Amino acid sequence: MRIIPAINCQEFDEVKERFHVAQEILFGVGSESHEIGEHEEWIHVDIADGGFTKGYSTWRNAQEFASLKRHPNLKIEVHIMVTEPEAVIAGWLALGVHRIIFHLEATDNVEAIADMCKESGVETMLALSPETPVSHAHAYLNLVDGCQILAVTPGLGNQAMLPGMIEKVVALRKQGSALLIEVDGGITPDTARQCQEAGADQLISGSYIFKDGNPAAAYARLTGE
Repeated sequence: MRIIPAINCQEFDEVKERFHVAQEILFGVGSESHEIGEHEEWIHVDIADGGFTKGYSTWRNAQEFASLKRHPNLKIEVHIMVTEPEAVIAGWLALGVHRIIFHLEATDNVEAIADMCKESGVETMLALSPETPVSHAHAYLNLVDGCQILAVTPGLGNQAMLPGMIEKVVALRKQGSALLIEVDGGITPDTARQCQEAGADQLISGSYIFKDGNPAAAYARLTGE
């Protein structure tokens, strides 16, 4: 089970701090000087414009993000929570991110977005908000590399997982054994175990990790190490 630290911040200074801490957790202190090897890890970046997320907005300056120092084996997935994802995705693709996550509820252009990402060699993941049934994604699963179950209200961090989300993971897993399934929101050691048993491949955690006095220990609890 992969645990991916999430950066959901409103100020760039906090983005920089969490980005640094996340890389230390994933690769070790002073990770930029470590031997590269084959070890790869991911960081998840939330982008919200206040429209799709009903008033909550995050820092979302792609050019500032480009200035952050990355470990050579770090991969980035960007969770686009905006009203017109197709209008902003190109800017993130230009930075060399590795996966774009966009919401089914926010666009009528799923195929166009998937094509745009494919042309850039970037993975795509279709996200479903809590109120959206898994059945609504069935027609699009062949266009994307994976599907995210957003288990909390879109936007603000530090929320508890909503009821019925584990059942959505089970329903989604029945659609294909090879489908990459991600769960985002309300991840604790208990919900992490439930998600894994339901068939999820990877989990996104922000507040549980970064609001702990020892982020590395919190991450280890989620991974079961």
